[in-house]
Amino acid sequence: MKTKFSKSSLRKVSRLAGALIIAACLPAVAGSTNEVATEYRNWITFGGGGTFISGDKAQFMQRSQLPKYGFGGIEDFHWEQDVGKKGLFELNGSGIYDSHNFGVNFKLSDPDKGYVKAGYEQFRTWYDGNAGYFPGGTNRWRTLTDNQLGLDRGRAWFEAGLTLPDAPIVIFRYEHEFHDGQKSSTEWSDASVVGTPGVWPTPTATSPTLRAFAPTFYDISEKRDTFSLDVKHTIGKTDFGIGLRYQRLDNNDATEAHRRPGEITGTTAQRRADRYMTERQTLTEDLFNVRAYSDTRFNDKTRMTVGGSFTTFDTDIGGSRIFGNGYDPVVGNYLRSQSRDAGFINLSGGSRTKDYIGNINLMFTPFDKFVVVPSFRFESETMDGDALFLPTTVNAAGGPLVTNAITRNATARDSLEVTEALEMRYTGFTNWSLYARAELSQTTGRDLYQIFTNSVASLNERENWQRDRQKYTVGANWYPLRRLNFSGQYYYKVSDYDYALRSAIHDMNFQVHWRPHPTVSFVGRYDYQIANFHGFQDGETGETTAHILSGTVNWTPLNWLYAQIGASYSFENTFTTPAATSAGATNVVPNLNNGYLTANAMLGFALDRKTDLTLGYTFYKADNYVDNSKWSVPFGAADEQHTVSATLSRQLTKQLRGSLKYGYFWNHDAASGGNNDYAAHLIYATIQCRF
Repeated sequence: MKTKFSKSSLRKVSRLAGALIIAACLPAVAGSTNEVATEYRNWITFGGGGTFISGDKAQFMQRSQLPKYGFGGIEDFHWEQDVGKKGLFELNGSGIYDSHNFGVNFKLSDPDKGYVKAGYEQFRTWYDGNAGYFPGGTNRWRTLTDNQLGLDRGRAWFEAGLTLPDAPIVIFRYEHEFHDGQKSSTEWSDASVVGTPGVWPTPTATSPTLRAFAPTFYDISEKRDTFSLDVKHTIGKTDFGIGLRYQRLDNNDATEAHRRPGEITGTTAQRRADRYMTERQTLTEDLFNVRAYSDTRFNDKTRMTVGGSFTTFDTDIGGSRIFGNGYDPVVGNYLRSQSRDAGFINLSGGSRTKDYIGNINLMFTPFDKFVVVPSFRFESETMDGDALFLPTTVNAAGGPLVTNAITRNATARDSLEVTEALEMRYTGFTNWSLYARAELSQTTGRDLYQIFTNSVASLNERENWQRDRQKYTVGANWYPLRRLNFSGQYYYKVSDYDYALRSAIHDMNFQVHWRPHPTVSFVGRYDYQIANFHGFQDGETGETTAHILSGTVNWTPLNWLYAQIGASYSFENTFTTPAATSAGATNVVPNLNNGYLTANAMLGFALDRKTDLTLGYTFYKADNYVDNSKWSVPFGAADEQHTVSATLSRQLTKQLRGSLKYGYFWNHDAASGGNNDYAAHLIYATIQCRF
């Protein structure tokens, strides 16, 4: 089920809604004489405008999530009506033409009986299909024929609740969700680079060097249906709840890649001819879950919660990886396949999973201002699955297709994770709040892998693997003055794996909230994190460090003027690893120092009792680009963005309010060689009528 509204249907809905409501707004245009005594509970807001873009339109649409050219319609609609003594009916909606944004929902409720609500909404997320940029050579930039990609997301739902006094609360809900369209991928395809120097053999016209910077994208079609039933009731001092959930998932997705685009074809170069890869993945999943909980307040000092859950997953998979003259080629049409293109067809299989979760939490106050919360949680999971597929290759460029022996992969896994935690809070010191938390988890499991090829079995089994995790947190809040407070927190998290891997994270943050004057307030924060990754067997170690400094200042010097200024700077040293300095691999994987700065400012003016003017500015800059094209591919980001906006709004009458907005957007992306650059103007106007 793909429920999407076309542009023509959106136009019709907008015209109909406008015709029904505009009559209610006509008195406002003329200036009603009794409007002062009227309470307006309903409103409709019309909006419209457009963008004028020079440069990469797809990059602008992805960054701003605004469509190109013109768009408009009903931005917001709300209508409500009393029903009986306590009942209320509400209707809400919106519909913006050419932005693929539409929604409508209603709710009928009575606190002594229950409620019914339903709705539908959809919106589009835009993506830029461009990939990387290679500074050297002649083929350094590759893009899709149409890089303006979009993914429509939507849902429709129905929910009914029974809320009778002194009776269990019963809630039933059905929801259908869908994703349909295309989005960009961070997995890049290979393309030839002619004449690039480096440690690899010097490329020639018949033997080009390959680097991964050509774009790939996802073709997505996903549906999910969910049914749930929840019952809640209170008996004495205990709240009880039980719930059932069934979910059906149906996905048909594909990864599309154009390998070595633009290369010539012919007798001597045909083996290097460009070709297309489509890797299709289908997935259906059935999920069933039952859960229950209880929450008991024994007295003012003791409270206990208990919960449990059981879930089953059954999945079926399918798919193929095919190479050919275009996307989604017919099986067998391998005119441009290469001998190194390893594909597969007729994938089938699935998995079966059972998951059990239980937890218990106890909160008690042994003495005044001291709270202790011990908790215990366990999770047990068993899974087994298998996949069967037919591997394919070609002996030479252009085929013919060769199918190899059927391959079957089978896997089984079971694990048990036990987590104990203890949290303590103390507020006995004047103007201080102290807390600490310790969490320990132990996971044991067994994995079994089997690979069958042409009835020959290869077995690899690992039993009783172990993973231990510990996390310790301490923190404090201090309120020395009525307008000044500080808070700080530190945590240490370590994970040990019995297959020779250890990771440790130290994280510290500090915050200050200060209001030195009734018109001025300040919020500042500093975060520091260091992470270590160590493999015991080969001694290799990786390390990252990160610093984040941010702050916001609010100032209202006059009753008609306010200002807000904020900034954030993040710096991270990424993965200091032996690979960056080891012999024979120098600079292939360089250490990176990543930092970026964001800033924003806003000024608000009350020009008179009915007119407001708001000015805004945002800034972003990253300068971490490393031209590593001599050895591998470039790394990092080098991007600068500016956004300026001005919004003028005015209360025209008691019922009518209008606004006019102008925005300017500018982006320079040096890491893409300027191919993602854009400059754009936005003009958008709204008018709201209350009735």
